[in-house]
Parts: sequence; C-alpha cells; structure tokens
Amino acid sequence: MWARGGPSWDLYVLALLELQGVDEADVLSYFQIMGIHGLPFQRWSDVGQVPGGANQAGFCPHNQLLFGLWHRPFISLYEQTLVSHAIQISQRYTGDKAPEYRAAAESLRVAYWDWAANSSLPDIITHERINVNGPSGPVTVKNPLHSYWFQNYPFTIQYMNGGPLSKQSRSTRCPNKDIVDDVAQVNAGLASSAFKAQVMCDKYNTFTTVTSFENMETDRYTSTSFESPHNNVHNSVGCSNGTMYDLNWSAFDPAFMLHHTNVDRLIALWQAIYPNSSIFSVVDYAGALYGTPAGNVSADTPLKPFHDRPGDGDGVDGFHTSRSVRDVAVLGYTYPELQASGGNDNTTVALSPDELAEHVRFKVNSLYSSVPTVAENATAARLARRLVHHGSSSSSSSSSPGRFKGKRAKSPLRGPVATRKTWSVAISVDRAEVPLPATIGCYLGDDGGGGGRREQAGRMSLLSIPAMGVTHSTIPLDKALGAVGVVDLADADEVASYLNRTLKFEMLEGDGTAIENLESIPGLQFIVQDRDYIPRESDVDFPTYGAANTRKWGKSHGRWSLSG
Repeated sequence: MWARGGPSWDLYVLALLELQGVDEADVLSYFQIMGIHGLPFQRWSDVGQVPGGANQAGFCPHNQLLFGLWHRPFISLYEQTLVSHAIQISQRYTGDKAPEYRAAAESLRVAYWDWAANSSLPDIITHERINVNGPSGPVTVKNPLHSYWFQNYPFTIQYMNGGPLSKQSRSTRCPNKDIVDDVAQVNAGLASSAFKAQVMCDKYNTFTTVTSFENMETDRYTSTSFESPHNNVHNSVGCSNGTMYDLNWSAFDPAFMLHHTNVDRLIALWQAIYPNSSIFSVVDYAGALYGTPAGNVSADTPLKPFHDRPGDGDGVDGFHTSRSVRDVAVLGYTYPELQASGGNDNTTVALSPDELAEHVRFKVNSLYSSVPTVAENATAARLARRLVHHGSSSSSSSSSPGRFKGKRAKSPLRGPVATRKTWSVAISVDRAEVPLPATIGCYLGDDGGGGGRREQAGRMSLLSIPAMGVTHSTIPLDKALGAVGVVDLADADEVASYLNRTLKFEMLEGDGTAIENLESIPGLQFIVQDRDYIPRESDVDFPTYGAANTRKWGKSHGRWSLSG
C-alpha cells in the first residue's frame, strides 16, 4: 500500500494517527481495542471477567484451539474502527481529489506484512515521521506505524506498573539502553538464513502436509503450524526487552496488526485449499482467560469479547464463535490470493471450491515453494486462458459462472521426477517445566572448538504465556545440512551419522541465561525425522509426502545421540 502511495495510503496513516489520539478511556480508543489482547487485564465494552476467569490475563487464547480464529473478529474490529476514522477524514478533502479520497475511504482495508516473503521490517514502519497528503495539502506527521505513545504514562493501572516494559513510554522494538529502537538488530534476526529458512518451510509445510484445522492453526499439537512461526516473529521484532516480545504488551506495537493480519491471511488461504476442513471438529481443554474459565472449548465456544451481528446463525450467546467467523467474507473482507480475475475487462470472477483451491495452491507455490518449478509465465498464461471462459462474471453475480473446460493439464518439471528426502527435528516441551519466555536453538556443525562451521538450523520460541500446556515446533534441517556440506540428503545413514556427531540444542531464558542439563526436563523431547517425498507435478499441485521415519535425540551414557 505505502509503495503505491495515493489516497488509500494517506487515509491509512491519518486514520491510524487519529485513532491513536483518541482518549484511552474511550472503549474505541487504540489503547482499549489493543488492550483486549492482554494488558491492562480489564473489561472491554460490556464484557468483563467471569467467575473462574484469570486475573492476570487478557481475552486472547494462545497454544489452544481458539488461537487462530479468535484473532479474526479482533482484526475486524480494528479495521472497522480504522475505516470509520478514514471516512470522517475523507470528508475534509475538497476540490478535484475529494471524490477519490471518499471512494478510497470506503474501500480501505488494513495492511499485512508477509514476513516469509519479505523477511525484514517494512521500511515505512521504521521512520519516526513520514510525509502524507492531508486535507490541507502535504504534511509531515508522526508515524503511527512506528510506535504507540501511551497517553497515561507513567502508568497507574495495577498490572501495567511493573516489569521493564512499564518503564517505556511507547511501544518499542529491540530497544537499547536509551530506549531507542535497534532496527538493525531486528532485521539481522529476521534476515538470518536460519529464520528465513524456518519460516518459509513452516509456512509451506503447513500448507502442503497439514490437513486438519487444529494442527494447522496452533502449536498445541504435534505438527508444523502457523502459530510456531508466529511466535518466532514476536521474538524477533521485540528481542528480549521490546513490546512484541511480551504477549501481555505485544498488541500495543503497531507491527502487531500487520503481523496478525498476515497470520489470518495464511489461515484463510489454507481454508481455501482444504474447504472441507475449514473449521475444527474436536473438543479440547483450554486454560482460563479473563473472559472465559478453564474447561473444554469447541468451534461453538464464544470468542469473547466480540459480539456477532443480530441474526447471525452461528453465534452463541450474542458472541462470535470460530464457526461464525470461519469465512472471512462474513466479516466483509478478503485477501488478494483469494481473488481471481479474467475476461477481457480483467474483472473478478467467481470460482468453484475446487477451482479456488487450485488457484490458491498456485499462489502458495509462487510465494513460498523452494521446490523446482516450471516457468511461472507458462502457468500464469494457462490460468488466464481458463479464466477467460468465465467472461466478465463477478463474484457478486447470482448467475452460475463458466467452468474450466477440458482435463487439467500438467506442466511437468524439467528432468525426471525422483523421490527426494527431507529432514527436520520435532521439538515438544511442557511449558510448566521451563522458565518463560525462552528459546530453544538448534545447531549443526562444530561447537566452536574444532575450527569447523557452526550453522543454526532454527529455533523454537516459547512466549511468556500461557504458563502451562505442551507446545510443539518443527525445525527444518535441509538448508543447514547443505550449508555445512551434507549434500546427499537421500543417504539416511550418512545424514544420521553426521547429526549424531554435531546436532546440538541450546535453551536460553528471556534474558539470555543458558538453561543447563536439558536432559533433566522430563517434558522436553527432540525427534529427528526424515520423510520421502515426490516433488509436485505442476505449479498447481503440492508435493506428495511419505510417512516420517523417526529417531529420538537423547542423552545416554553421558552423551547425546540418536536412537531408533
């Protein structure tokens, strides 16, 4: 949005700046809306603490079934409030540009930051002041995407009056001792080869290997998920002393909504690929939050404090549920990858569920796949030719759109398609057994004493909340193995032998203190996995994966080694 500039960008900045200036006592102020997530641990609108609700927690669930879709009405509330300010601001423009600004306000939507495709902070959010065109002409303003300045600082609210973040008058990102953001440190973490490889693999593997909703959205279960890279982004943007690092404070950083809108986008794309699994069907236990007691949750558990609209059939007790917000269209927005255009006038066309799934698979492959692909132009042209069959039908048309005709053509990869092998390590840990927050780093190669190369494969981020429950993460090893010279990943014996000699894990507390004797933590497990897979046949397909072969990494007779 910012790269294009224009009325939408001007209104986005000015609306967010105005929203951040609303008195913090107002229920629709930036402070109170973002405070729904964590601090200040108080009622929002007419929704307060329930019997059995947690005292020192916000409304937001983490590491549980409701994680992904709870954020959907949260994002919608933020967007609706922001747009209402944009509409008011657009009325102040006069002259020839006035109609353009009014139209831009009506169609304005919040932005997202795709941290896998662009693994550094968006440059525009690092500047303290920026230039926009206001109703009275060009103006330089305080950048509302850089930070949020708390109006009532020093804090007098009970739970905001302790800890290092209570000494910061604004939201920060990896601040130094003078509370100046260290953007270079943030970007160094985001741009590291380990971070980029891990978030890219986490994204792509979640799209291609995870077929159940609950496994896709949360790190509570034993698979790769979107919550795991979500955690790493929080850590990388905040470091150990910035706003995003602490989930109780994180929503006050304007980067939070850029980040979480992207997580919501990933979930929406996954739902389009797997339309028959667009909601979870299981019931699971969840700990207490401010507005909900501990107990079992399901797709029909109210997502407090977000009220649904009168007449919505899937809401419960006047609140949205995961079921009621399973489709982003219900909340009035979409994402670029969920739209297709075609015909002579390049209008948006309606696709069947199967066609949409194919369209989104193509987009996911284009953005996140590291597997060899055919020329993008050939497939783009093929999809465009198919879409021409739809003519100028629009997604709002009630008539039945045209269908793709003929058999689905395959675009074979160059050269023979052979089975390949991929390596990873699955980590699980009982949160109650370790000090939170913490990180677990995975390394290959020399430990520094033998003169060889030491390569970080990735890390698992354990955020500050929840205090209990088991968390899972998967760290890809392929790129790190290649970096240290292990080329033939198909030779399982060779790779396992190398890992047996050089694989290492380190756990650090939030302040950087090393946690020793990892073998003494009973709920901490490391499982090395290799899987055969067949590369995708075309760029609208995904790879086909076989079952995982597993080896446990543990300490026996005084040394760490693989077994099984």
